[in-house]
Amino acid sequence: MDLTDANLATIKERSPFAGDEAHYTFRSSVEISESQCELRGLIGVHHVPATPGENARDAATVLHYAFELGKDAAAEDKQDDDWQRCSDVVATVVGTHQVTASMWAEFSANQIVPATALPIPLGESGVSGFAEIRGVRLVQPDSNDRSVELYSVVLDKIRNGFGMSVTTSIESTGLDVEVLRRALDRLNDVAALAYKEVRKA
Repeated sequence: MDLTDANLATIKERSPFAGDEAHYTFRSSVEISESQCELRGLIGVHHVPATPGENARDAATVLHYAFELGKDAAAEDKQDDDWQRCSDVVATVVGTHQVTASMWAEFSANQIVPATALPIPLGESGVSGFAEIRGVRLVQPDSNDRSVELYSVVLDKIRNGFGMSVTTSIESTGLDVEVLRRALDRLNDVAALAYKEVRKA
C-alpha cells in the first residue's frame, strides 16, 4: 500500500528509522499438525522514485508485509529488535484491507482424485508439438465483476502425484499471525473444492 506523509510520520514516530526505508524480519519455529515448521515474517517500507517522464509527485513510499509458513524447518528463532514495535504501529496504519494468500501443496497419486482428470490427451486435433495437458487453472470470478477473481486453484500433474497452487484473499484488520491462521483456513477450504481424498479401505 502507498503511505501518506501522515502514515509515514506515524510509523517513524513510534518505530524510528533513518530516511524513508526500513526492513524488519522475524523467524520462529512452530509445530503444525505434528510437523515442525518455520514461520517467517517481514515488514518493508520503501521509497519508490518517479519513473522517467513522470511527475516528481508520482514518487511514493510503499509499505508491504508478508507471513510465510514452511514445512520441515529446523531454523533457530530470530527477531529484529524493532519487529514488535514496528508491527504494532503498522497494524494501526493499514486498517482494514484485503490480503492475498497463496499455498502450494503436493499429493501422491493415491492420496487424492483431482476435480479435473490429468493428464488430458490432446490427440491428433491438439496443439502441434504437444501430446497432453498436465495442468489446469480453475477460477471462481466475482459475479459482479468477472475480471475479479475470488479464488483460484492450479492443478498440475507432477512425477507420481499432483501439485496444487491455491490463491485467494481475506479481509484483514491488523498485522499479526492471526492473519496467517485465517488465510490457511480459507486456503484449505478452497483447495478442498478441487479434489477428493482417496478413502482407504
